[in-house]
Amino acid sequence: MQFEEGQEVMIDYVPGMMKATIKTVRDDACRVFVHRIGKEMLFDINHIYPVEPDFENMIESKLGELIHNRRTNIKEVHEATGLSRTTISNLVNGYASGIRFETLTKLSNHFNCEITDIINYEKEEEV
Repeated sequence: MQFEEGQEVMIDYVPGMMKATIKTVRDDACRVFVHRIGKEMLFDINHIYPVEPDFENMIESKLGELIHNRRTNIKEVHEATGLSRTTISNLVNGYASGIRFETLTKLSNHFNCEITDIINYEKEEEV
């Protein structure tokens, strides 16, 4: 299997399959950003799989990556915004099925960023 930088993949990791983005590629391994835990890790090529259409969502949270890039954590975001740790954790781990405008506003204000830095919308390709 050939992987390339920026490619969305699934990794086989305890406690289960997790979505990740390829950062760098070597012959036998890839450095990936693991969305659920918000950090980069090195994985053997045998534990990385292409994303199947079932795993792709049209709207996804980028909060884990934002938290990682700003060198903060869920507890600090909770304390600064007043949002529950569960809400923040669900957004970071991809478990949220929706997000309130109030939550987006608090996160945007806290990180001094645009809503598009927190969530991503992938439009379905027309066939």
